Amino acid sequence: MMLTWASVGRTLAGLSLAMTLSACSNALPAGMALGTAWPVGNGLSDGSKSGTGEVTQEPSVQQPAFVGLYQTAQGPMLLRENKLYSLDTGVPVDWGKAPREGMAWSLAMLSAQEGWSVGSEGIARYRNQLWEPIINSTHELLAPASNNGVAVQLTDVAFANAGRGYAVGTHGMVLAYDGTAWSRLTDALLVGRHFGTVRLTSASDVWVAGEDVLRFDGNNWESIGLPEAGAAVGGLLLLPDAVWASTGDALWRWDRMSRTWSKPQPDLVDGYVGAPQPVPGSPGAVVAWAMDVGSTGGILYRLGAAGSWERVTLAAPPQVELDSLVMLDADTGFALSFDGSALYKFDQGSWSRLSF
Repeated sequence: MMLTWASVGRTLAGLSLAMTLSACSNALPAGMALGTAWPVGNGLSDGSKSGTGEVTQEPSVQQPAFVGLYQTAQGPMLLRENKLYSLDTGVPVDWGKAPREGMAWSLAMLSAQEGWSVGSEGIARYRNQLWEPIINSTHELLAPASNNGVAVQLTDVAFANAGRGYAVGTHGMVLAYDGTAWSRLTDALLVGRHFGTVRLTSASDVWVAGEDVLRFDGNNWESIGLPEAGAAVGGLLLLPDAVWASTGDALWRWDRMSRTWSKPQPDLVDGYVGAPQPVPGSPGAVVAWAMDVGSTGGILYRLGAAGSWERVTLAAPPQVELDSLVMLDADTGFALSFDGSALYKFDQGSWSRLSF
């Protein structure tokens, strides 16, 4: 599975998808105002600035390159200037061509030979060392003519195995892959909802989140509900006994047994917490990390095996705001600078900048 997205200016950390898309239903803006309600789970914008009004841009201003950071089953990966880089050795290593920007908001690698990506332009598949567009924005699944006149934006993708995968997006869009083709799932619970995140532990334990939190068992949908009214969910972490959700200002726990949400006390979040990121491999003493997005203090949150979060402050480069955390192992992770121009690695208690 993939995990994180980065936007130009990294201001996507403050995006309220519900607010943005209700105001502008045909496009997902790339330049977002920091401080609104919710980061859409996992994707990338296209490197331009946009808004509801007219935009004047100085010709001398150089926009950051399109950059993405992903958590995948093949380890963390970086996208920059139409190339993918593997980070599983601890430094960027040229991996090969990347999917086109409009299909690179989310990335799911099944193996070194097969993968999928989604975005505003549709779905691409990786095989035979090439990324091939499979479904574009004019395809009947995504075209406005098939969706009450609105252009659907795909925001996230996840796979249980090569024969079962899911993609989610705006305007109630949930697509399922059966090993041969993609099809749209329909249910009254999906109507009118915008989704930014899909996570799964198996084909019978599929979760989507955004303006609601829903679970799909492979046949039926159920509404789990939001942790609190108006608190849209921007990230999910699925564990055997619980599901953790980020609402930006808090981390919430849904107990699989009692089927209730709770906010752990004391509340450690001091800022804007991004999506919780699982530690790859078998669970150990550290299960997951989350990051205070946009903080210059190097603030992280660490989830231990006992189920409690603790706040961790690492030495960070002065005045560098960080975004888009992905994990290599329990003690090592990567993040982008908020403007997408630099890659940082945390290890041995501090952040360092990597060349790429």
